[in-house]
Amino acid sequence: MKKTEIDKIPAGPELDTLVAENVMGWREVRRQSKNGERDIYVGKKQDKLGRWRSAEVRPYSTDPNESMAIESRMKELGLSKKYLMQLSQITEATRMPADWATPAQRCRAALKAMRTPLRLVRKPGRD
Repeated sequence: MKKTEIDKIPAGPELDTLVAENVMGWREVRRQSKNGERDIYVGKKQDKLGRWRSAEVRPYSTDPNESMAIESRMKELGLSKKYLMQLSQITEATRMPADWATPAQRCRAALKAMRTPLRLVRKPGRD
């Protein structure tokens, strides 16, 4: 996925999944039907002891509290400066300070700051 395509992804499960896998380090992220009502994304993330545990993907692009985890993760990865530069570019386009960035803008900045090419999670039934 090209970095210019990131701006076209709306806030929601698809953007959350990209952040979980490419920024937060989740593995085996996949779409799952929950009681036939709605689809959720689940994957494996490391706990504090380094064991891989199954969990539902967090709403990084819609929940301000969850999006704050992105900043600390970027610091862990040593990409804080690159992330803040991307975030300021995104917020300057909307004429607002970087501190007021929406969760979706924070997600896009983190994805753009990553060094490696982004992996897109495949949806079942689309080949």
